[in-house]
Amino acid sequence: FIKKSIEDGDVQNQRAGYEVEASIYQSLGDKRNFTKAIEKALETTLASNDLAVQERIYYRAAQGYYFLTDWAQSINYYDKLRNIAITKNDKFTESSILSTMAFINTRAGDVEKGLLLNKEALSKTKQIKTLTDSVTAIKNQTLVGNHYTLTSAYLTLENPDSALYHIDEALKLTTIADSCSIKYLYFMQADGWINKNDLRKAEQSLDNAEQICTSTSKDALLQKYAYRGEIALNKKEYRVAVDNFLNAFRAFNVREEQEGLMGDMYKLTAKAYKGLGKLDSANIYLEKYINTSNELDRMKSDIYSVAKRQEVASFKKELKALSEQKAQKESLLLYGGIAGGIVILLLVFGLVKSNKQHKENEQKFEALLAKVAVAKRPEEIIDTKDEVLEEQSTTDVNPETTQQILDGLKKLEDQNYFLHPACSAHNVAKRIKTNTTYLSKVINAEFGKNFSTYVNDLRINYAIIRLKQDSKFRSYTISSIATELGYKSADSFTKYFKKDTGLLPSFYIKKLNETA
Repeated sequence: FIKKSIEDGDVQNQRAGYEVEASIYQSLGDKRNFTKAIEKALETTLASNDLAVQERIYYRAAQGYYFLTDWAQSINYYDKLRNIAITKNDKFTESSILSTMAFINTRAGDVEKGLLLNKEALSKTKQIKTLTDSVTAIKNQTLVGNHYTLTSAYLTLENPDSALYHIDEALKLTTIADSCSIKYLYFMQADGWINKNDLRKAEQSLDNAEQICTSTSKDALLQKYAYRGEIALNKKEYRVAVDNFLNAFRAFNVREEQEGLMGDMYKLTAKAYKGLGKLDSANIYLEKYINTSNELDRMKSDIYSVAKRQEVASFKKELKALSEQKAQKESLLLYGGIAGGIVILLLVFGLVKSNKQHKENEQKFEALLAKVAVAKRPEEIIDTKDEVLEEQSTTDVNPETTQQILDGLKKLEDQNYFLHPACSAHNVAKRIKTNTTYLSKVINAEFGKNFSTYVNDLRINYAIIRLKQDSKFRSYTISSIATELGYKSADSFTKYFKKDTGLLPSFYIKKLNETA
């Protein structure tokens, strides 16, 4: 078909032929020949000034490269599509493309960039005015996509509260006509509940997914069995977990280029087999997990690669110890016969948590509580010093004025004025009857920090102590806590709390509730 189109000089049919060829090679997982075909299609497209034609080929390229896990190329073509959408002033398409780019960045390990793109997409969609029912329907569909990709980002950041909030927002916008799309929202919801260790609600979400749509696509089956397996693993129902993970692998029929995406499932399968005491099988899946490193390293950032190698080393060491214990037990059973029977040594071994990050968080939590215990004043818990200061000298501020400013700051601290959203340098200076220049100089010189750091330290120290002492405050959502502290968003609070303590607020609250 392509050969005849070339002979006839029919550029349109040449393009159509290359598109079909690219589609075939994509289905076969043949990236080299997909690239050849799509580049030929693009050559015929560049000669055309038809934006609709360019859009179609760019979509084919973007989606094909995503499927073939060449995410850098996929984002490259999605960026071209976004430029076309901007040219056409098509805000719906632009928002959808931003969400897709955010999702790819999140999966590739750049979660912060993914979060920024997601928020930009959501903001653009909300700004669109809806004058007709059809436009409202399109807007709602776009918003569902925005919330879905935001959920993925928050799950990657281990922030299940924000993830579940966005899934709830997405579900409010769906209709029964979207049933098979809703199925995937419920899968994400299940993931959030698993992260919060609420396994009953996670199972309910999976039941809802089954009831809403009977799709048996390999992707739907993969997620169904994977989440069922993870729930069973958390319940220590190891046989059920193994069966579900094996069903997931059979249903999806993983291609070689997709192996990198299966890493976490291989790791969970290894854990399930370890729970059953089948250490040989556990080692097989641990090896599969290790063998995904090259592929995963290509797709994810260096920081994720390093974390994975550390996790593998820890888990492999644990399996080796278990294997040695098992060999010792078999030797005792074989040779340790004593008159009247066999003495069996009871092997009691705890399952060491393989997640290194979780262990580090436990240590940081204990260290933070220790600091709280010895601190005589709240400001001794977190006391950040800025390396770059606007002005460290107060030579042009007389001692009386300096003392007046310090007294005024102490009075405002006692009144918890720093919790007010309007706590700015201008408003603080106004309240203590000085100017912002003098205020900044005194804070820089006396506290070794800028005004914003000074206020943020007060807020974080207040949060650390109040959360520890007030169980009711711990029951608030992260968003509500952030509002109480004067932050404009939950993200800002989470960012500064993590920066100052090394912990996510949700983890700190969870540990406080466990030790209460």
